[in-house]
Amino acid sequence: MSLIGANAPEALGDGIRFSEFDLAGAKAPFEASCFIVAPGVTTDPDRHAVREIWFIASGAAEVYVDEQSYQVKAGTALLFQPQQVHRLDNSGTEPVRVFSVWWSP
Repeated sequence: MSLIGANAPEALGDGIRFSEFDLAGAKAPFEASCFIVAPGVTTDPDRHAVREIWFIASGAAEVYVDEQSYQVKAGTALLFQPQQVHRLDNSGTEPVRVFSVWWSP
């Protein structure tokens, strides 16, 4: 077994903290991160060539996928296909913590 640490958190705008896991030693076929979205904050729309899964670890929010709205909470997982536009709106009162895993199709 090996412990895998996260890089130091960085701010991605006001109210969003992002940490990517260092998986180089694991030779994993994917990449992973954790991000936290503060109450009252909406992430910028994101679109990329990889598949991505978000695991909602805590909090509740509204996620928009190609402008369709979904209510999510702790225990929810979402799969984004390549080029799907997605963003998270935390209009709640607690931070939302998300674990993300992505890979090339």
